[in-house]
Amino acid sequence: MKSVDNTQQTARDFYLNGCSIGTWKQTETYNKFMKSLKQIYSENLKSGFTLEQKYAYSKDLRPYAWEYDSSFIDILFENNIHNILKKVVSANVSLSHIQIRNVYSFPDGKTSYMEWHRDSHIYNNNPAGNFPPGYKIIFYPRFGEEKENVLSVIPGSHIKLFKNKKNDFAQIKPENIISIDNSDSNFLLFNVGLFHSTGPAKNKNLRIIYNFTHECALNNYSDQVGCLERWKEGCIKYG
Repeated sequence: MKSVDNTQQTARDFYLNGCSIGTWKQTETYNKFMKSLKQIYSENLKSGFTLEQKYAYSKDLRPYAWEYDSSFIDILFENNIHNILKKVVSANVSLSHIQIRNVYSFPDGKTSYMEWHRDSHIYNNNPAGNFPPGYKIIFYPRFGEEKENVLSVIPGSHIKLFKNKKNDFAQIKPENIISIDNSDSNFLLFNVGLFHSTGPAKNKNLRIIYNFTHECALNNYSDQVGCLERWKEGCIKYG
């Protein structure tokens, strides 16, 4: 996968692959961002915030991740993500919500808390998820620890979608899969229609998930209106 640093090249590759890797700029905002994420990873939270289970062997930050620290949104604008999305995705999408999740090992050490899936799909003519599909940026910090496979994707699967679930899942073959390791510097931008799966957690790990949604689906996130307002303010400020 190509880096999002070269916008022209990335636009082509992103359309074909449905995913690209980018690198955070090392700034004061980045340092603040990492410090806040480490607090959450260590479960040493600011007052008013909790970690609550959503999926098995994982806990999500509550009530709203975007409120935890201003760096969570500031880092996007410092890295020109708002313009990269326009030029790479070629769509006017907005930040609808942010998720921060700690993931823990299953007792068998082999099970993933989120197996292969698409966030948006149509099986038996029943659409599920947002259409048009949105986009995500996911960052899996290592905090200096040993590298671990945290996500697997099938590049190109976002433009090869079958309405028959069996035929669709037949694309999940070892030769089609690319694995992503956690990193203190790299993030992943991808189309949510892409087949993806989390890796079995050998050790506890954290991910911050930025969800970018088309205008027509923003009403689905009315409880997160503050996040959207911060995004729109940033787009005006940073241009």
